[in-house]
Amino acid sequence: MRAPVSKVLAWLDREEPDLLLTDIGMPKMNGLELIETVKARNPDIRYIILSGLSEFEHARQVLKLQVLDYVLKPIDPVEIEKVVSRAVEVLHKEREERRKLTVVEHATKVKLPYLSDTLPQGEWHGSLKKTKWSNKRFSI
Repeated sequence: MRAPVSKVLAWLDREEPDLLLTDIGMPKMNGLELIETVKARNPDIRYIILSGLSEFEHARQVLKLQVLDYVLKPIDPVEIEKVVSRAVEVLHKEREERRKLTVVEHATKVKLPYLSDTLPQGEWHGSLKKTKWSNKRFSI
């Protein structure tokens, strides 16, 4: 989607993309400012920046904004394909980590209420010996 920043922001209000490719050099709002604005709305979106500039200040801001990649123009189609493929890999890994975390959180919510049943009442107040604690196994 190639559009003015106002249309991009309106589109982002309706859609939830995983990845946003943006150019640094745009009228009204540069790509770094766009990323800051979008990140405030949705911190889960990942970014790739396209630029004809290789200035250190831009590189520093890119690192601060945790941009996945910075592609210099002129853009090589093979390079951009590799960059997007790496970004998709990162997104898949992040999604899998979130899924695993959700499973663990669910298991904890389900089993945590029963933890008090597994510990003897006399040991609830900190009198549980370290060796007893390390020898006792709990499965979550």
